[in-house]
Amino acid sequence: MKQNTINKLFELCNKLNPNLAEIEQYIISSKATPEEITHASIRLAEENTSEIHGFDYTEKTKPSPEDLITTNWGNLFDLFIKYGLLPNLIFTTDGINYYNIMTAIRYIDNGDIAPIIMRKLMECGGNPNLKINGEEFFSEIDFNIVFDVVEQENKRLFDIEFKLWLVMMGYGGYIKDHECPVKMKKGYTQEIFKDFEDFDYTIERIPKDWIMHIFRKDSGEEVATV
Repeated sequence: MKQNTINKLFELCNKLNPNLAEIEQYIISSKATPEEITHASIRLAEENTSEIHGFDYTEKTKPSPEDLITTNWGNLFDLFIKYGLLPNLIFTTDGINYYNIMTAIRYIDNGDIAPIIMRKLMECGGNPNLKINGEEFFSEIDFNIVFDVVEQENKRLFDIEFKLWLVMMGYGGYIKDHECPVKMKKGYTQEIFKDFEDFDYTIERIPKDWIMHIFRKDSGEEVATV
């Protein structure tokens, strides 16, 4: 693997409004491998984790979409995928910390960017139940959903997590013995959650517990509960 190729690709991509034509030409001319493209994408996602939070902290104001590097990542990741990005690639440099593009994308906090890209990764072969350092990825997401429903410290971040959870469930994410983590209403299967944009939730508080109601935005029809 050529580290200089990874570095240059990262440099071309880690900016506002990256030039996709220039990036594609570099991928071709450098003969960037799928592994190199994947490593660059992971570095890019790691670099821009919690971008909105960082902007708020440094600029003391809310960013507009034009202020954020991640805003145009839908098209950028289409390009990565075109040239072989490997959604299930896992690597470690120290045997302690493990890296994968799906786990890196989950922390992008710019609106629907993370679930949109997660769907693209699922479509190109990503495994929601991928074992990373001994733990299945979707099971971790599901655990966090249950924990964060109770805490609900930051609804904006929870909403992103909820959409990621839906997408991964839609592509076969499961817990325990291939069990779906929600109770689907009659006539529905979890595959509907691939279109995460169509759904929302409410939390019903009951004594010492809670119920999540997942419903269609257009009709209000309930499709699942937790």
